[in-house]
Amino acid sequence: MVSINRLDSSYFQQQINHNTNNNMTNNIEANVKCDNWLKEICDVIDFSFDYSNDEVMTIIGDISSKFNKEFTIYGENNEVSIVEHVNGYGKILNSIKDNLNLSVSEKEQLTKVLDNSFDRYAKNMAKGLGGRIDAFFNNAYYQSASNLKDHRDLGIKAEKLVDTEKFEASTLKMISASKVFYKTNFEGTDKGLQQFLMDNFPKTDIGETIENLSYKDFMSLQDTLKMYYSNLDQAFRAGEEAKNTDAAINRLKLGGSPKELIAKFEEAMIQNGDSNTRVHFYEVINTEFNITTDKLKDEVNQYVKFFKDLEKQKMEMDKKQEKELEDFERKLEEQMLRIIMVNAKSPEDQREALMKLQRCEVRFLDELELKIRAMCEESKERLEKLGKNKKDFYENPSKLINEHLEGDKIKNKEIVHKD
Repeated sequence: MVSINRLDSSYFQQQINHNTNNNMTNNIEANVKCDNWLKEICDVIDFSFDYSNDEVMTIIGDISSKFNKEFTIYGENNEVSIVEHVNGYGKILNSIKDNLNLSVSEKEQLTKVLDNSFDRYAKNMAKGLGGRIDAFFNNAYYQSASNLKDHRDLGIKAEKLVDTEKFEASTLKMISASKVFYKTNFEGTDKGLQQFLMDNFPKTDIGETIENLSYKDFMSLQDTLKMYYSNLDQAFRAGEEAKNTDAAINRLKLGGSPKELIAKFEEAMIQNGDSNTRVHFYEVINTEFNITTDKLKDEVNQYVKFFKDLEKQKMEMDKKQEKELEDFERKLEEQMLRIIMVNAKSPEDQREALMKLQRCEVRFLDELELKIRAMCEESKERLEKLGKNKKDFYENPSKLINEHLEGDKIKNKEIVHKD
């Protein structure tokens, strides 16, 4: 069986075009694909659709185009209104019921496909719309849980502000109610659906966590979050995060949100701000540790390379000095025969002067080696101390993060190199 997760509406239009062009050949492969998609949508259905029927294919295509897709509230089409996402159900339902060219059986089957497609889309929609609220209010809580799972305590103190399971269930119930409205109001309008949802979902339940929102509060919060996230990047670049936060809170107040919801919103802002700050400082400190570690390792490697070069220089110097002595001995025989000058130095004095010069050269290299070796050992000690500080940081990052938050102008390097 071929599984069609995203059967594009263009496929159905192609089928209609084939029929219009009098190409009535039974397209077995295409029909199998359509059957497979319908089986995926519906648990039990008698597949007796006439795929050569343009009206059947058009309705199936409309269902696929509207509800057989991923639900998203991000990107260019970031609509958060429940009405805007579900009003297509009523239009398609009416197109089925009002179509005189469809049999009773075909109408039942098409309605079954529509209902199951809508139900599946509603679940995704509940996860999308409800999930964004859950992600905002519980962001710091999830961040803290994730860090602790990775054995990193950043010192984030956050409470879970939304009961995820209950809130998602209540959101799904609200969305699914739209289907009831259209089944009982064949001429239902967007305004009518909105009033229906407000009448049937008037209550907001907020205790220790948010479990359920009225339709009015739900949409007010969605609208507020949409505005808040839309302005977030610009506010961050302009250093106006606080201004963006105040605007969001005022938006909730103007929307008539209850004080309990506003209080939870403000609490979420505080928790998220502290969480984001601590995560930021963790990354800053960790980056400085890594940069300093790499720098010290590079220093040690340079010293090791220098030692190798120094050994090479010593070997070359030994060869050079040996050759100098050989040349001196060879020339000495000639000089012994030519010593006629009264003030000429004896051969022994000349040999001693040469060896003294050579000893100075060797001593210089030895002293240089001792100096560089001391610098190398110092770098190794700093690297070892840094490694210990880094280990302590990973075991208890909240300590250094707290020092960052408590100090006015604590420099990262001062903290990294602290004993």
